[in-house]
Parts: sequence; structure tokens; C-alpha cells
Amino acid sequence: MRSYGRPGVIVAGLWLVFGLTACTGSGRAPVASSGASPVAATISPTSAKPDRPEPKVTFEEAESALDAYLALDTVFRASGDQRLATEITRDGQRQLTAAAYLSNDLAPPRYSWGDPTLFVPRVEQFPAWFTAVVGRHEQGREEAETSIMTFVRHSEDARWQLSFASLLYPGTALPEVAVDEEGYATPLGAEDDSVLIRPRLMAPLHATAAEEGPGGFSRGHIAAGPHTTEYFAAIVKERAKAKDNGLSYDSIFSATEHPVYALRTEDGGALVQYALTRTSTWDAQTLAGEVVPKPIPNPMLWATEPADDIDNPSERDEPTYRDTLRAVETHQYVSTVPAKDAKALATVVGFDGSLVRATKN
Repeated sequence: MRSYGRPGVIVAGLWLVFGLTACTGSGRAPVASSGASPVAATISPTSAKPDRPEPKVTFEEAESALDAYLALDTVFRASGDQRLATEITRDGQRQLTAAAYLSNDLAPPRYSWGDPTLFVPRVEQFPAWFTAVVGRHEQGREEAETSIMTFVRHSEDARWQLSFASLLYPGTALPEVAVDEEGYATPLGAEDDSVLIRPRLMAPLHATAAEEGPGGFSRGHIAAGPHTTEYFAAIVKERAKAKDNGLSYDSIFSATEHPVYALRTEDGGALVQYALTRTSTWDAQTLAGEVVPKPIPNPMLWATEPADDIDNPSERDEPTYRDTLRAVETHQYVSTVPAKDAKALATVVGFDGSLVRATKN
């Protein structure tokens, strides 16, 4: 597997590759994936118009940007440099990257990487973007994972940044992505109505499935699963548990303003990448009697300990809240969306996310 165990000596050069320069390749075929990545083995070309202008990102540039990012990320994780780590990310991935450092005392998980499969859309104006599917192995864990990462560059002078990253469900294969005769993928616009759910609407419909469950408005559009309808069941259970502890509880999912990335698949559908925000709130019941401070769950401590509690031993040893605890999570999903006339449902195939901030009062 790819490993960047000693990349510090070339960090300056990697910044140049990742941040300032653009390779001018000829647009060769996608880089082949390793056997560990469950990506469709065959990528069949579709028809392409002759004499098209050169895309804003070539395969050589995409591969170079990916390699530079992985090496820089390895250096920053080894040194615990949260500031630099977040500079090479944006959108929801910047929030998740900061959380990975802060929640682990600036010692985030470290990875080695396999060979990538690149899906480079034929984009002829900025922003330019591409998606990489890469095997990932976390130090200290036996099982490997498959990361789906999308990088974006907003202008000729802008650096490449990681905008989106999610993890493919174990044992799941991605659908074949449609490519033209030069190997470039076909991007879908946010309002493309050739698929069951327009890419822009995938996030709000997913949020509805999470909040309303199998009987909600999204039935007939989004398949049931652990990150859709099963959220609803978990919310109901947590609401009952909170009530027994003198609390009210609610959890709201909402679409974000982060970009949505969509690629045409060989079956006429789409592979869609998008983000959701989940906001969960626990409120103490204060109708009668003295309010008893409630303990803050351990996974939230890193995000809720305010600076002015440092000199308060009781708060430091047993952090609590009196009235309201609010937790905000950033979720990043990959879903397959069937063609409009197909008798199938949109299905979530990838997820990653975490707590990114919390407040108490």
C-alpha cells in the first residue's frame, strides 16, 4: 500500500504541486485501482464529441494533486499541525478535519493508502473537480476501508483542496461510472432531472427520511437503511430515554450550502456526494423544583469545555450543563440514484461524519 512515512523533506515541493502549479497532461485513461478497492472493474466509454476543448483538470494533474494531498496530510497528522491540515481542506471536510485533531488532543488517526481510481469529469470551466476512490488503512486497526474523496480548484490561481470525503460501506461496490472515449466522466448539474432525484434535492430528501422514518414523505424515493430511516428509530428511542432523565430531546437534519458532486453512471443513474448537518438538543425540564446539573457525555467533552472552566476543579472533573446541551455534526454521504424511469430507489452507499461543535448552558 502507499505509505508516506518520511515525507517531511519534500513538503515545500508538495505545496507547490498541490497549491500553485497545474500539470498539463494529455488526458490519459483513469489510474487503475488496487484489488482492495471495491470499484467496478470495467469502465465502458460512451460517445464523445470530437474536437472538445481540453478539460480544466487532466488525469495527470488529478493524480499529482491527490499524491501531494496524501503526503501533506500524513506530515500534518504526524506533527499534529491542525492549522496546516485545515488549509488543504474546505467545505464540510474542513470541519471534520479540525474535529479529528481537536477531539484527539492534536494526535488524529494516521493512515496508509492504496492505489487510487480517479474519476475526472469533463469540466471545461472552473470550478474544476475530481473524485478519487482509494483504499485506506488506519494505524492500529486490522480492517481496511475505502475512501471516496473529492477535490476542487476554484480558479487558475487557486490551490487544490479536499472538499468531500466519505467511506464506502464495507462489502459494497460502486456502480460503473460512464466515461467518454478519452476516459473523462460525465458530471451532472444540480438540477439534472434525468435521474429519480435531482442532485440538489438528494440532501433534503435524505434529511426527511432521517426525521420521518419509513412512513415519511421520502418513502418511494430513498431506501431504508442505517443512515436513513434507522435514524428515526434511534431518535424515538433517545427521546424516551431523555424523558426518563427529565430532559426533552430533538434531532434535526438539514441540507448544507456545501457543493453537491454528481457523476453519471453506466445505467443512466448518478453517483451523488453531498453533506448534511445534524443538530441534536437536550433541554432540561425547569417547570418545578431545582434544576439538577446533567453530565455531558464523554464524546462531547472536547467540544464543550470552555476556557473559563480551567480553574474550576469541579467543572473540570465532572463537566455538566444546567439547561441546554446542543451537539452539531457534519455528515458526508455517497448515494446511488437511479435513472428517472428505473424501478429502483436511491440508496446510501457511503458515510462519514462526526461531532464538529457543541454548546452548553
